[in-house]
Amino acid sequence: MVALPASSQEMQLLRGAELSELFGTHQFGYEANSGLRVDECIEPSGQTVYRTYPEGEIYPYSNPGQMAISDLDQACFTYPTIPAPGPYCYWVFRNGDGYVFQQTDFGARFVIDRVQRGVRDCPEPGELLSYSVPREPNSPLLAARPHAQKVPRPRPLPDASS
Repeated sequence: MVALPASSQEMQLLRGAELSELFGTHQFGYEANSGLRVDECIEPSGQTVYRTYPEGEIYPYSNPGQMAISDLDQACFTYPTIPAPGPYCYWVFRNGDGYVFQQTDFGARFVIDRVQRGVRDCPEPGELLSYSVPREPNSPLLAARPHAQKVPRPRPLPDASS
C-alpha cells in the first residue's frame, strides 16, 4: 500500500503503463520544500536533463541523467555526474494538467505545473531557455556570467550488431 503524501489524497497515483506518459515531456515547476524552480526534460529514450535555477542566478544548474520505471511503479532517475548518482525514485501523482513527484526516502516533493508534451530532444545541459534570461541588455546579471557552461550529455553508443 502506498501512503499518499499530505494534500495528495485527491490526486491520482500513476501506475504501470500510465507512467510511460512521462517520456517525451519537458516539465516545469518547483520543489515544494524550498520553492526552488526546476525543470526536467525526458526524451522518449529516457535520457534526461534536470535543471534548477538558484535565487539570483540566470544560468541553470544542470545534470544529464536517465529515467526508468521501477518494478514498484516509481519513476527513478540517475545522474552520473553527481557524487551520489542514485537512483532517486518518486511516486508520481497526476495533479490537474501536471504532476507531483513525491520521494519517500528524503521527503523531496516536486510540483510540476506546466508540461510540454511531444518532446523528442532535450536542450543541452546549461542551455538557456528564453524565460530564464533578463530582458535588459545591460543587466548586471548578464555581465557577471556571460556564458552558460555547457556540459556534454552522455549519449548511448550505437549498436555494434547493426
